[in-house]
Amino acid sequence: MITVLRLRPGRQALFLLLTALIYLVDSQAVRLATGPAQRLRIAAGASVDLVLVVGLLYYWLLVRPGLRPLTGLVFVAVVGLLRASFLFPEGMLVKAALAGCAEAGLIAFVAVQIATTRKQASDSGDPLVTIRNSVAAVIPFPAGARAIATEFILVYYAMFGWRAKPHVPAGARAFFLRESSDKASLLATIALASVFEIVPVHLLVHRWSALAAWILTGIGLYGMVWLLGLSRALVLRPSLIGAESVDIRYGLIAQMQVRRSEIAGVERVTSASPGVIVLPRRAAPNLEISFHQPVKLDRLFGSKSVSCIALCVENEGEFARALDSGAA
Repeated sequence: MITVLRLRPGRQALFLLLTALIYLVDSQAVRLATGPAQRLRIAAGASVDLVLVVGLLYYWLLVRPGLRPLTGLVFVAVVGLLRASFLFPEGMLVKAALAGCAEAGLIAFVAVQIATTRKQASDSGDPLVTIRNSVAAVIPFPAGARAIATEFILVYYAMFGWRAKPHVPAGARAFFLRESSDKASLLATIALASVFEIVPVHLLVHRWSALAAWILTGIGLYGMVWLLGLSRALVLRPSLIGAESVDIRYGLIAQMQVRRSEIAGVERVTSASPGVIVLPRRAAPNLEISFHQPVKLDRLFGSKSVSCIALCVENEGEFARALDSGAA
């Protein structure tokens, strides 16, 4: 007796299966085209499939049942445009235009999401949280959303953080870690000084390869944005002690948010206990905070659970008293 098993894939699995099938069929159709003109027509039709048909499948299978947000259509369209750009190997302008539209569309949509969220939020809304929530509304993959959000956050602080004031919600007290301003100035100086290195390197490498020269220039400018973003975040993201929670922040480099009830004790120290993370790194700590249970410390790349953390805080006496008595 033969038992027939009926597979019942979920809607998400069905969407992924149909999308992969469309990608495969369209790619093969373009490869089997006999001439440039025919290949161009098939590639154009395949581009419509990758953007419109896949988008409709996403809406029908995932958005209507409430499994995914409608904003995810933007991510699906962007991925479809990027994949479509590879179907035009003989049309570099078309390929570049499609890739550019995909990137510009994603940036524009996320920017609109950020602006909308900030208008709805209070004036004390944390830009980092606003940007992460806006990107997460578009990109359904947490790891990818976090990576792209980090890029937006660094660009925000590098480009728009020069006239901003430190984010301090009402009812909270702000405390800076020692050396924050010095390291912020150092990072900004290195970033601005790199301009004098980018230009001669570009001119020198351009003698052998224009492509390599522009790649190195792009990497240099990208690094400059990172340094400026990290620099401004050190100034604009102090640690906060509120009535119910405590935010320990060292710019974008490290941060954690804990409830007051999670703090087991605060002790003045002159050196950190073995294995305890110190913020800023290699600084001489003056306070050590222990927790009843391990809490998550978010870092620029990844996170770690810690049971204790050592800090080098400006005005450590006021910081300790604020922890004991509240933010007021």
